[in-house]
Amino acid sequence: MRATNTVTNTITAIVGDVVWHEYIVRVERAIRYWVRLTHTPALTLVL
Repeated sequence: MRATNTVTNTITAIVGDVVWHEYIVRVERAIRYWVRLTHTPALTLVL
């Protein structure tokens, strides 16, 4: 039971990392696209 739990946790962590990485990449692309489109500095979106 414990071994299965460890495997499940590992898989969940890996999937979570991949999803989070994809999300960050998409946000970065969206910000770059927005900056190019509106010529607004990226910092104004963060603040």
